[in-house]
Amino acid sequence: MLFETDNYGVRLEYNKDFAIVHLPFVNKITKGVVEEMRLKLEEWDEFFNVVGYKAIWAALDPNNILMIKLATLLGFQLIGHADGMSIFKYGDK
Repeated sequence: MLFETDNYGVRLEYNKDFAIVHLPFVNKITKGVVEEMRLKLEEWDEFFNVVGYKAIWAALDPNNILMIKLATLLGFQLIGHADGMSIFKYGDK
């Protein structure tokens, strides 16, 4: 776990090619939670760019409408589908 709050948890997976974020749980989505997540995402994006990653990726269950909405609110862009998952990307520098 990268970090955990009362409202959500974030896990990070990475290899030489990709940095992938996972949200194992989200208990609450409010304006404040989304803004907090957006600020953290901007910080991670900056850090990941410095260490050589061009984007942050997320694979979401296409049937989980709440998570799809959250990804969109945070600025992730739907790239396509693979292995039954919706693939999202944040950033591309």
